[in-house]
Amino acid sequence: MTILPENIELLTTHELNDLLLNHNDELTKLCSKSQIGEVQRILQSVSSDKEALIALKDQFTTLEEKKIKLGNDVSELERVKMEYMKKWQDTDTLYKNAYSETAFKRALQDQVKACEEESNETESLLYSKTGKLTGNELDSWLSKFQEQRHQYHYLNEQLTTWEAQGMLKK
Repeated sequence: MTILPENIELLTTHELNDLLLNHNDELTKLCSKSQIGEVQRILQSVSSDKEALIALKDQFTTLEEKKIKLGNDVSELERVKMEYMKKWQDTDTLYKNAYSETAFKRALQDQVKACEEESNETESLLYSKTGKLTGNELDSWLSKFQEQRHQYHYLNEQLTTWEAQGMLKK
């Protein structure tokens, strides 16, 4: 809507007509071919800028999708890393429990104890069969008992030496 000048009601019809013609000339000057060409150039520039902005928006959308995917990948890698660390710690603990000095010492002590129990069982077997053993059975028993006692003393000597020398060197 066009704003009318103040006190327009005081103008005559002829004066109003002259004003319209003057303004019409000004509008015609504004809309001359050079002006229209410049307006068209501006419209083309705006149109190409609009296309560039749309392309830029698409690139940002693509980047945002890649960022989300990368974030998901990083989260997955963190999860895998934590799982790996837990498994590594579990494996390390198992390794230390199985191959530490105390584990070897405990295994040697268990072997010594098992050898002693075996020889004691063999000895008690002899007492339960006293008088019932033949010569071959007695020889077999003596050989078995001697081997068990030899193994016991051998392992016990290793354990005693270990305890006397202290910690193993790394």
